Amino acid sequence: MDDGSSPEFCLICALVEMTWDDPDRARSVVREVRAEDIADGGCRSTFRIIDDVLSSVEAPKAPDFTRHELWPDAVDCVSAAIRASTAAGKATFSIGVHRYLRLTKESAVRRRVEGAAADLKALASSRGVSSVELVQAADAVKEAALCVQSGNVPKTLCDAIEEFLHHDKTPTVQTGFMPVDRICGGGLPVGGLTVLAAP
Repeated sequence: MDDGSSPEFCLICALVEMTWDDPDRARSVVREVRAEDIADGGCRSTFRIIDDVLSSVEAPKAPDFTRHELWPDAVDCVSAAIRASTAAGKATFSIGVHRYLRLTKESAVRRRVEGAAADLKALASSRGVSSVELVQAADAVKEAALCVQSGNVPKTLCDAIEEFLHHDKTPTVQTGFMPVDRICGGGLPVGGLTVLAAP
């Protein structure tokens, strides 16, 4: 199972939080990602359960998850997500859901491109390969490459905070408000100006 720090796991934590508190928001996020985009098996099974439950139940409850046929594959991931969300504070992960979603999708595209390129390389180096097979493999690489997003991607607040934290290791002061402390690396930076805004 995931070690708890990957964007995939954080996306699952956010979806678990939103499934109980804001199922409509969770549904909108689930529509933006495919189960195949999630590499970790436990996270993928959990995503499939969340997707199925949100598609069939208006106001999901815990038994809707535990009755699902994939529950045995997902129980560890769901338990870890609930523990992480509880420890971090209410709605901590859902604040960064769009960032986790983007990072999960970017990682999936990278894996797809790398896999298609590796297949093409292996095919090209093998003997007796027809030109049709090479063209099909090249088309797979081209198709995967078309999924790569180019240009500037709008940054989320979480992206800006992470960039700032990596740029300057400034001492921080804890606010006591766990969602802010968590995304700010332990608290607000000393000597800095931080503005929090919500839509």
